[in-house]
Amino acid sequence: MAFSLALKQGRIGAHGVCAGLDIGADRIRLAVLRRQRGGLRLALLAEHVFDRPICDDGRIGDFELLATGCRQLLRRPASPVGPIALAIPATTVALIRLTLPAASSELQRWAQVRAEVAACLRQPPDEWAIDYRVLGPAPASPADVQVLAAAAPAMLVEDRLALAESLGMAACAVLVDGWRLAAFLRAPDPDAAVLHLDAAAAWLSLHAQHWHPLAWRPDGSPSAGLLTELAPLLRPAPRLLLSGDACGLDALAAALRKYAGIPATVAALPPQILVEDHAATAAGPRHLSAFHCAIALAAEGLT
Repeated sequence: MAFSLALKQGRIGAHGVCAGLDIGADRIRLAVLRRQRGGLRLALLAEHVFDRPICDDGRIGDFELLATGCRQLLRRPASPVGPIALAIPATTVALIRLTLPAASSELQRWAQVRAEVAACLRQPPDEWAIDYRVLGPAPASPADVQVLAAAAPAMLVEDRLALAESLGMAACAVLVDGWRLAAFLRAPDPDAAVLHLDAAAAWLSLHAQHWHPLAWRPDGSPSAGLLTELAPLLRPAPRLLLSGDACGLDALAAALRKYAGIPATVAALPPQILVEDHAATAAGPRHLSAFHCAIALAAEGLT
């Protein structure tokens, strides 16, 4: 579900380069991808940790502090990083299934989606950033189509566009973080489920149109309570890809294999992405899994 809740016409440029910025509660992570023949090259990974929280469930609390941290990260590349792709948390987005006439024009469909979203959320449509995807024919009405609409508070999107502008960068997209990340990691294996665990959020995505928040939070033992929470959700057991900055993902994958019979492994990057040695080293002790979201955003900006 690669919903783009806002899009500026930012040209990628002749060198084919894009930055992805993952905004966490108290840190930001940057990934820069460059297009090369046959795939993408991971040119930069960088992280900046603040001394206090700067973002709460997608709402930026200290804009100037965040912008200053971003500028420090962006000073590291030796060459321009191109446009930037950003994200908002999936927890802030409302999903609404709609049935619309199949014969509607694009303009008519947009008007219908906006009106239906406003009616469901009981707020003016201008207060929401809205996108939609056509899922296919409506099951009970062949003359109609089923549509999945996504709506997020417009303020969250506008803040990210303002951040890009303050950095002097073109914002090529504002995406939904968990949805984009799950699609990115399962690209080589469409039938796999994705389990994301970090300090800010934990969620499970069983398939392309599924995203389920988890109550688990890190407490020093990643498997404590998590196996119990996952057990009813993973029947039958799918192939499971792990992501996030939680400690001990490899140990958790081993526990899932041993005690739950789930073929689990820490997610690898899609094969078309070449990871240079200096970028892998920059990921530090948490390795690439902590940067998966930033890389996924940059990759989406290059599509």
